[in-house]
Amino acid sequence: MDKKLEDHLLAEELKKIAEKDLELAEKLAGSIQDPEAKVMAFLNLYMISKKQDFLDKAIKNARSDGDYLRIVEITGLDLAESIKDLYKRDLAYASLFERTCDFNYSEKIKDKKILSASMKRVSEKLGSPENLKVARRIPDAYYRCLALVEISEKEKIDLRAEILDSLNAIENIWLRKWLEARLKANSKL
Repeated sequence: MDKKLEDHLLAEELKKIAEKDLELAEKLAGSIQDPEAKVMAFLNLYMISKKQDFLDKAIKNARSDGDYLRIVEITGLDLAESIKDLYKRDLAYASLFERTCDFNYSEKIKDKKILSASMKRVSEKLGSPENLKVARRIPDAYYRCLALVEISEKEKIDLRAEILDSLNAIENIWLRKWLEARLKANSKL
């Protein structure tokens, strides 16, 4: 077995070790050579113990955009600006937006699909009428349509006209036909 794979397996195994002996787990995490695995190991120790020192070590060992994205997704710590790759940065902002419902993060998301999917998930978390306000702001018609359908079902309100408008605005004909068939089958149209 190669060293990189061993390091990644050890990083995952540290969760179990840390539950029994946190000190041993920390020593093992420090011995990991692969930078990505080392970051994951310290994140695992942080998740178990909530000790800031482990989070600090994960950040200190972060080298790649993937490392920073993983830290953001697991901890909610805003390190998005450390991510160079625009796609991964958008994923980090989406994770922060979904965690906090802070629209300042949504405004930083450049990718329309990532923003739309994220806004749909946020609308699912909110109560009425905020959920409908967010759903109506979703830029991509497909995700907006899905959000409106869910709100219509959950809140028992008639949103057929808005759902139909969003459905008709879906540019991908196959996606539109698939969703239309699904909605008709469930008698939502």
